[in-house]
Amino acid sequence: TVKIHDAEVLQVVNKVLQAEAYSKNFDNINHQSVSLYLEALSEAKKINDENLLVYVNTQVGFFYYSYNEYIKAMPFFIKSSNLLDENNIDDLIQPADVYKKNAYFFGSINQHQKSIDYLLNALKFTPSNSESYAAFLNNIGSSYYKMGAVENARHYFMKAQEVSLENNNQ
Repeated sequence: TVKIHDAEVLQVVNKVLQAEAYSKNFDNINHQSVSLYLEALSEAKKINDENLLVYVNTQVGFFYYSYNEYIKAMPFFIKSSNLLDENNIDDLIQPADVYKKNAYFFGSINQHQKSIDYLLNALKFTPSNSESYAAFLNNIGSSYYKMGAVENARHYFMKAQEVSLENNNQ
């Protein structure tokens, strides 16, 4: 059963990766990507694996978000967010990436506290010597700044600067 389940999950992830490749190739919303994303989502629903559903919904939402289609992206991010918030998902696929993409979307629709929460989770899965770590800290600072929490913002901006300099990232 595990082998069949793993093969089905890999098939869904493969469709998501193919959709991303078409998206990068066309650099636009395109029929091939949309079709593959929707097939992946349909198959993920049949498998009924919350980890996989979070991953696929996030990737589909981010596809639309990347092309400024926030209305189309919203249902996918709401679904992934609900699953993230309501469940304790232990084996999240690409956890830093999933939390980052959800954080960026919710920050863009002025849900700054949700964005901060997701970025803090992304930090847990990101090595402190990566450029992403400093970027997440900076984005947390930006969210706090937009909320008017200047001292919190300053703390995270300073931490981002510190981490960047430690890693020779000017």
